[in-house]
Amino acid sequence: MMEGFSVLEECLTVVEQTRCSLSTAGQPSLSQTLNWSHVQCPSELESYKKVGLMYRPLSLQIVRRELWRNWKTKISNLVSDFWTSLFNLQTITNTIFYRRLLERNVNQIVEEDMTIKELRQHAVEISIDRERLHPDLKVCKDCKTMRDGPEYNHTGEGFPYELCAFGAQRFTSGRHYWEVDLTRDNTPPKHYWLIGVVKEGSSASKHRSAVTASAGFWFLCSDGPHGFYSNTDQSIILSLTPRPERLGVLLDYDDGQLSFYNVTERKHLLTISSRFSGSVVPLFNPGVGDESPLTILDCPEPVESAAESIQPFLSNNSSDA
Repeated sequence: MMEGFSVLEECLTVVEQTRCSLSTAGQPSLSQTLNWSHVQCPSELESYKKVGLMYRPLSLQIVRRELWRNWKTKISNLVSDFWTSLFNLQTITNTIFYRRLLERNVNQIVEEDMTIKELRQHAVEISIDRERLHPDLKVCKDCKTMRDGPEYNHTGEGFPYELCAFGAQRFTSGRHYWEVDLTRDNTPPKHYWLIGVVKEGSSASKHRSAVTASAGFWFLCSDGPHGFYSNTDQSIILSLTPRPERLGVLLDYDDGQLSFYNVTERKHLLTISSRFSGSVVPLFNPGVGDESPLTILDCPEPVESAAESIQPFLSNNSSDA
């Protein structure tokens, strides 16, 4: 482009020199020949020099018109080439983006279409590891039901992330599914809870900034009036109506995905994509202030009719992670 402007400047210089020659010599007659030999011209004007030397003088108007026509075409071609290159670059960029997006979500689409019966084929027994239990949690003898204890002094400032219980089961491969009950008879569903998985050896903290995916935590949290959110690098805030009464969790270790389902409403809520390494264990936090406890269910058996059990989960479109 810069080279083109340089040549154009040379051409304009030639035009100016020609104009001066014409004004000095006066208006030439048709029999006269304009002498171009003293003018240093780029190659594009060689044809005009020959015309001026061999046939008849060229007027300044003709030179200008021919120069403009010639360079207008060249500039138009340069602009066209620029936009063509820009379009090709955008096409390549979009192709790479959508290919990566497809690779990232292809397994998620499959899991959204899974039925309750297919999910429960991967059901495993989950219980709480008492040795890693927060001291202010109350857990039943069967190590399945938990809630905040009366000794826990919650300041009311934010979710109590440190009030965690860890599963006794460890997973290093395969698919594993479990369900958690978030209500009991004649009580509303829990408003505060945290459910997911954690890398074995990671310690819970009361600070949200310390329970991130990079620290080995992957979960969905219900934080009362603050709504539902994940702890992914870019936190996903969900609007879940009605509140889940029973939450299904599917860990797909090999594909690096953790999916959550509203079992009662047969809805897929969220899929977190990550890369797991080492052992991961189930993670539970009952929050504080609810009437209902948090209960890990035994290997769940279908509770709906046969027709309902083969219906795929509905997708929550705002929850793609």
